[in-house]
Amino acid sequence: MIGLMVTPVSAAVVYIKDLPVKVYISFDKQSYRLDEDITLNIEIKNTGADRILLYLAGYKKENFKVKLINLKNASLIEEKDPGEEDLKRFNPELFSPRDIFLYPDESYKTGIDLEDFYQLSEAGRYKIMVSFNPYPMKKDYIQFESNPVYIEIKPTLKNQIETEIINEIVKREESRLYTPAGMVQFMLDSKVRGDKDNYYLYQDLDRIIMNYDPYKEKYLKASDTMKKDIIEEFKKWDINRVDRQIAEYKIMDVFESFEDNTAIVKVMINYKPPAVFQRYVYQFNLEKKGIKWILKDMDVLTHLKK
Repeated sequence: MIGLMVTPVSAAVVYIKDLPVKVYISFDKQSYRLDEDITLNIEIKNTGADRILLYLAGYKKENFKVKLINLKNASLIEEKDPGEEDLKRFNPELFSPRDIFLYPDESYKTGIDLEDFYQLSEAGRYKIMVSFNPYPMKKDYIQFESNPVYIEIKPTLKNQIETEIINEIVKREESRLYTPAGMVQFMLDSKVRGDKDNYYLYQDLDRIIMNYDPYKEKYLKASDTMKKDIIEEFKKWDINRVDRQIAEYKIMDVFESFEDNTAIVKVMINYKPPAVFQRYVYQFNLEKKGIKWILKDMDVLTHLKK
């Protein structure tokens, strides 16, 4: 009897056509700091009924393309220059793919340090996706897209502490506007700096302009549109008056009425030459609107030469 030779039949292998691959990505936690190592976990799973063949390069950028999107402005973050030509020259083995088989429901797991792809310097929320190319030697082969994941990247602890200190200082400065003296100080400091916008920000110019006869007459006769132009003309003249450049000032007294939401702030201002009268004592009349104070009018109480 002639014996029959039986040749073992290996399980079918899926190479390229209809490759049943799913790509999953995740992080170990939901938030990181800028100075931390941020590792992206990647899982390549065979979801088919046959084993599949993949080629994995030691240089992970050959297989994986990471997309990092800043959700603040929906911008795609630019990847770091990897110096790929130098890597190929000095470490060609990184670009030699090795083949691996994955059986049904089997996964290949790896990790990528985001710092290898990006120079992360801005805190915020980010969306991350990965494209997987199972055959790096075929640059035009179909890419397998992962699920999206979201992480928050916080400032370094040092920068966060510095930011909190700065924010506290800003809040404290802003809170001064909620007091009569603070509003006057803000206004006069702005004038010293030549900051016209902030100097007039809390002034009722429709009333203040009435203290200056040349502008008062024009203003009363003007249309609503022309009034805006006259006020702009007045502001330009007033902020640039050479005889009203502040050398120093001192808040002397503050009187606040809680019944009618008004206040009076008395201030002594020393003006620079060529002001003939260099020292003035003003009474600033304020009215509260919402949580802030508005300058409604001002009176000169005294003035004298130095």
